[in-house]
Amino acid sequence: MRIVCATNLTPEQRADADALIAACQGHDGIDPGLYQEAASPAQDGGLSQFLCYEDGQLVGIFQISSWSEQEIVGLVHPDCRRHGIGRALLESVRRECLRRGRKTFLLVSEAASPSGSAFAEALGGRRTHSEYRLLLNPEQVRPAPPRPQRLTVRRAFADDTETLVQLMAESFGSEIEKCRGKIVAWLADPLQHFYIGMSDGNAIGIVRVNFWEKFACLNSFGVLPALQGKGYGRQILAGVIQNLLTEQWQILIEVESENDNALHLYLSSGFTPIATYHYYEVVCLAAVTC
Repeated sequence: MRIVCATNLTPEQRADADALIAACQGHDGIDPGLYQEAASPAQDGGLSQFLCYEDGQLVGIFQISSWSEQEIVGLVHPDCRRHGIGRALLESVRRECLRRGRKTFLLVSEAASPSGSAFAEALGGRRTHSEYRLLLNPEQVRPAPPRPQRLTVRRAFADDTETLVQLMAESFGSEIEKCRGKIVAWLADPLQHFYIGMSDGNAIGIVRVNFWEKFACLNSFGVLPALQGKGYGRQILAGVIQNLLTEQWQILIEVESENDNALHLYLSSGFTPIATYHYYEVVCLAAVTC
C-alpha cells in the first residue's frame, strides 16, 4: 500500500481516478460525487488529494472538497474494501486538517451507500445534515417571469475579483479575506466559472459553476440579503441555466434537505432530485486506528 498526497491531480492521476469512479459506479450503482465540487487546497498550497496505490493501481482516493467546512469525499475500489485503505487515507486527511488548524471535518456519504454510512459511524461520525443533488430536466424548464429590463447576467473574470469577493461575503455572511482567497483560487481554475447578476448597473448576485465531464455544477449561488425574496435569484438562475443549456451542459445543483425555499426554487425551475448525501462530523484530534 502506497499513499500519495498532492495539491492537485496530474492528468495521469485524473485518468486513474476516472477509472476508479467508473468501477465504483458499476459496482454500487451510485455517484460518489468526487468531482461535484473542486478540490480545495489551503492558501499555503496545502494538500487536497490523497491517493492509495497497490501494485501500481489506484485503489482509493479521498479529497478535501470544501475549504471552509473541510468536506471530505472519497471512494475505495470494490475489490479492495475492508482492507484498511479507507482508514489509511483518512489518517492522511486527518493530519492535513490538523495542519490547517481544524479540529473536525465533514465526511460525505451517499444515502444509498450503507457501507459509506457505516464507515462514517465506525469513526464516531455524528450526522449533522443531508443534502439533495438535483439534475436539471431541460424539458421541464419553464420560462422565468419577465426579467426587468435592467437585470442582466454576465460571465465574471479576474478583473471582477473584488466585486465577487463583496458579493460572496455579503450574500453568505462570510469573512472578506476568506472569500478573497477562495475566489482567487477558483478564478485561476479553468474548470470554474463565475456569473454575476446585475441590476441598474449594480452587482446583486453570484453563481459559481464547476465543470467536469459533461456536467456543469452550480455552487455559491447567492443574492445580496436586502434583495432576497424578491425574485432576483430566480431570474439570475434562469439566466445562468440558459447560457449553460446553449452550450449543451447537463446541469447539477445541491441543496440542504431542510432549505425549503431553495428547494422549491430549484424544483420549480426544472430540477429533479437524483441523490441524497449525508454529512458526518468527525473529530480529527485522535489518530484514525485500523
